[in-house]
Amino acid sequence: MWTLGDRVLDRPLPKIGEKSLFTKELETALDQGAVDLVVHSLKDLPTVLPDGLCIGAVTKYVPCCYLLPLNLFTNHACFSILP
Repeated sequence: MWTLGDRVLDRPLPKIGEKSLFTKELETALDQGAVDLVVHSLKDLPTVLPDGLCIGAVTKYVPCCYLLPLNLFTNHACFSILP
């Protein structure tokens, strides 16, 4: 899911004038039941979450070079496609 903060690339984020650039749309999707959960950087979360939302888990930091996000609903979600 791409948020406003991900889509606006032609100007600095403070110049956009919105708060919660990376989280507002995620919160709306959770609230409306469009998604069941979101994974996001803790550094971008507001200090007070909207009513009905909570931080369900905080994982141990793992460098991104060790992560392999896959979409399990495509034909490409298997290790055999990797070099």
